[in-house]
Amino acid sequence: MNDTKHQEYLLKSVIRSLYDPTAYSNLARRSAGQALIYLLVFSLLCAAIAAVPLTREINASLLEAGRTFSAEFPDFIFTPQGFKVKGRVPVISAEDQNFVWVFDPSGKTDESILDGYQKGVYLSNEGVLYKKSAYETRHYSLDSLKEYAPITKNDVEQWISYHWVLTAFIVFLFLSFSVTAKVFSALIVSLLGLFAGAVTKRRTSFDLLFRLAMYALTLPIIIKTAASAAGIDIPWFFVFYYGIALFYLHRGVAAVPVPPPDGAGADRPV
Repeated sequence: MNDTKHQEYLLKSVIRSLYDPTAYSNLARRSAGQALIYLLVFSLLCAAIAAVPLTREINASLLEAGRTFSAEFPDFIFTPQGFKVKGRVPVISAEDQNFVWVFDPSGKTDESILDGYQKGVYLSNEGVLYKKSAYETRHYSLDSLKEYAPITKNDVEQWISYHWVLTAFIVFLFLSFSVTAKVFSALIVSLLGLFAGAVTKRRTSFDLLFRLAMYALTLPIIIKTAASAAGIDIPWFFVFYYGIALFYLHRGVAAVPVPPPDGAGADRPV
């Protein structure tokens, strides 16, 4: 009963910290373990919410990709040296200006072909270029596949038929990465707070900054989850993400009483 009540008080303090900085004086008394558990559980919950539309999108994309792949891609063999194609290349598949698939191991085109589309995938001997949005492009190497070579078109079609397994694996990676990234974000925020404290000559221990940073990420995580669930791409969102977290960290540190010289007080977790 006491543990449940204690957890309720923690949640109440976190919610109140969104609009009342004095709540951080209560949060500062809690241990780093409690703060870490809160961040992990909260991050996992928000990641699970964001994963719902992601799962649907991935599953639908894999089904469509399977149909397009079977109908339009020529026969090929992937070897450690690259693709050996029997048929016409490049293969360009685009229904509108929103998304395009390009398969070109011949080198007749380059990734600039994606410039005219909002999203797209460019596959060549150099790897896979995934244009997620106008502001974000990711590159994936094919080196890890070379140990499984040779890989034929029939092999890929068979893999695509198990799209639900691939979807589950991608979602698992997404959840794992999202939760781990939040802990890393808390570390970055606390280091920035430590630097700001050195500039302003306010002495605050890294332990306290790290604990408060994990709570300060609450609103940025909520905003990011809402944007992901709604399918909204916010340009330069990481600036707002860390800016909001630093704002809350600053308010939180200012609300925590300065401990006496022996270190007793709010800076010591209970």
